[in-house]
Amino acid sequence: MIAKNDIFLQFELHALMEFYLALQDEFRRSGEWDGVEPFFEVAVKRFEPFVSDATALRHVLKLAERLSGREMPPPPTTLAEAASMKIFCDLYFSLLARKHYAGMKEHQNV
Repeated sequence: MIAKNDIFLQFELHALMEFYLALQDEFRRSGEWDGVEPFFEVAVKRFEPFVSDATALRHVLKLAERLSGREMPPPPTTLAEAASMKIFCDLYFSLLARKHYAGMKEHQNV
C-alpha cells in the first residue's frame, strides 16, 4: 500500500492500520500481549527503550487506536505516520527473530 500510494489514490490510513493490526497479532502470538490489557500501554513499554522520541511513538500508536475505533471522520494520516508504524513492526519482528535464532542456536549446542 505504501508503494501504491500517490496523490490520486492515498493509502496512508490503510497502510498504517495494516501494520498496526500485524503488530497487535504478533504481540498476541508471542505472548507479550493478552488481548485484554490496553495494547497502547504494552506497546509503549516495549518500544520506549528503542526510540529517541517517545512522544512520536505515543502519537502514532494513539492515532492507530483512534482509527481502529472507526472514528468518523477518520483523523488525517500522513505517509510518515504509516512509515513509522512500519518501522515499529520491523523492530518488533527483528527482536522476535533474534530471540528465535538464539533459541535455535542454544538447541543446536545441546
